[in-house]
Amino acid sequence: MEGEASAKTVVEASPLISFLKVDRFDILESVCSNLLCTEHVTGEILLFRQQERLNKLFQEERIREVSLSDPMHLLEYAQLVEQTPLGPGEVSSVLYAAYHDCMLVITDKKGIREAKRRTVTYLTTQEVMVLAIRKGTLSLTEADALIVQWQLLNEFPVTITSFQTLL
Repeated sequence: MEGEASAKTVVEASPLISFLKVDRFDILESVCSNLLCTEHVTGEILLFRQQERLNKLFQEERIREVSLSDPMHLLEYAQLVEQTPLGPGEVSSVLYAAYHDCMLVITDKKGIREAKRRTVTYLTTQEVMVLAIRKGTLSLTEADALIVQWQLLNEFPVTITSFQTLL
């Protein structure tokens, strides 16, 4: 795993959606502190139930929305969105994490490559789950049940059939 929780953690859209779909944001909270998502990521949360859950998390101050505001960062954002296969949420999350010394939770392989290029410390969804099991936030049985639940929801944030293989 690339890192452990830091003072601030930016969550990219794919992992955020995965945890929202199964209503288990608490797993992220158990591993990462001071959770943030960019406004571009918020814009990628399109399904009503997920929007509703995210809005509740904002109201409860369990996650905060942040923006790229520096003109140079915005220029770099525009260039990366135009010149790379990364989407707006991935680009804004990687850049925000890089420029604000944040941990990043991301699943996309191309986004991970960009994070590595910028020496951003990151965790994948799979790594978050392993850390949560090790911390006792959820059992192996519960974690494996989430794999099945994600598959039923057509969500594939992990590439394994059991977390036992990673423990």
